[in-house]
Amino acid sequence: MIGIRRLFLVACLSAIAAMPASAQEAVTSLSISGHAGMINSPAAFDGGNNDRLVDYSSGMNFGGGLTLQLYERLSIKGSANFSFGSGTDNTSGSGQEVTLDRQFYGAGVEVLLMTGQNLEPYVFGGGGLVVVDRVGAQATSYSYDVTEFTGVVGAGVRYLFDNNTFVFLDGTNWIYNNSVTDSAQNDRSVSVGLGYRFGSN
Repeated sequence: MIGIRRLFLVACLSAIAAMPASAQEAVTSLSISGHAGMINSPAAFDGGNNDRLVDYSSGMNFGGGLTLQLYERLSIKGSANFSFGSGTDNTSGSGQEVTLDRQFYGAGVEVLLMTGQNLEPYVFGGGGLVVVDRVGAQATSYSYDVTEFTGVVGAGVRYLFDNNTFVFLDGTNWIYNNSVTDSAQNDRSVSVGLGYRFGSN
């Protein structure tokens, strides 16, 4: 996991370093946004409990974010995401319902791939925290909550209207290790959103 996070960090820093200095004109704007979408069912989330057979479904994801643009291509951004899902614990044919809620808090760097137009494709990377709350509906199932460090990487595209509102579509990967079940996770979400940009463009 450490190697993967370092790879994402190196890729992000390399993208920033590759941009010519002349393209880094100082620009100041602040964007606020909200989004909603879907998040994948976790892979082998109960992998540390080899005697358990748990089938999780995809969940709903929503949240909000702030983006502070510092240069023409470079911004820093923060976000909070809340995901809700469920599943069935089929261990020994029990068929017990479980819920799996995840909260993601992240911050990082966003790099615009194209500037000077209303259409703004971008990539981003950073890190943060994930809070996992797993609840079994019956006493014979198990429950826990755990907070882990996570890496985050993603890409998307924004369309900026003349009145400074914008719509966007992006995909985000949250990469972490669940220490309770000793399972490596790559939680992937796809979201659509709406926002507003304050300040110069």
